[in-house]
Amino acid sequence: MNIALTSIFIFLLLLPGILFRRMYYTSHFSHQFSTSNFFELFFASFVPAIVIHAAIAGTFSFWYPIQFDLLFALLMDSNDAQVKLALEHFQSNQTQVFAYLLSSFGVGLLSGWVGQLLVIRFQLDRRFSIFRFKNKWHYYFTGAFLEFQQTAQQVDNPGNQKIDLTYLQILVDSREGTLLYDGLLVNYDVDASGELTALSMSQVRRRKLNDDVPTDSDGDSAQDSRYYHIMGNVMRFEADKIINMNLTYYFLEFEQDEQSGDFQVALKPWPPAFFD
Repeated sequence: MNIALTSIFIFLLLLPGILFRRMYYTSHFSHQFSTSNFFELFFASFVPAIVIHAAIAGTFSFWYPIQFDLLFALLMDSNDAQVKLALEHFQSNQTQVFAYLLSSFGVGLLSGWVGQLLVIRFQLDRRFSIFRFKNKWHYYFTGAFLEFQQTAQQVDNPGNQKIDLTYLQILVDSREGTLLYDGLLVNYDVDASGELTALSMSQVRRRKLNDDVPTDSDGDSAQDSRYYHIMGNVMRFEADKIINMNLTYYFLEFEQDEQSGDFQVALKPWPPAFFD
């Protein structure tokens, strides 16, 4: 059997594992899939592919007996007679072969998506480092790193409040000097190595850094006068222009008005213990 046919057969066997990883590493974690070279992709896809094939083969065996000796004949590049017998067998059972392959591909996609969903839903990546994604900015911008074991010991969250919004203050180097921008985080981008390349904010305003003076006793009027409010929906910043940043987390809380009985949404800083 020629090398091309063997390579195609091996690729089809590994494809469920590749599809698993493709769906597991999506959204802000997609760089973990794309950074893999061929050999890393091969070995990282091997284990999930074996598990998926074991599950599919066990299920199919109730209706259609799988002849593993013919599979090994193709995989191990056996003599021509065995290879010919295997190809004839697959050709005469095309419906079952295609059903098996499509099932394994579908299970690979679904299990990868469900796997990521379960890790995030039950916060396994926050509790166990083995499940942690290689995207530190995800954990900074969502505040999830505050629940890491080494961090949780330093920060108290008495109400177990979920962070809903992240407010950013960033120092940006410009031709006019160093400017301070602040606003609500909308999105961010990372490169193939997981480093920040850009971020987007809404409700953005800016001021010069040297205008950093205390607020007067009458309120925020002096502070507001130092800011220029930028019109627009979303503003994008390139990471190479950002000097540093400050993050403030907020959570939403429903409060009932004592007189009207109506519920209102209140935006409160996180963690509550720091501001009580």
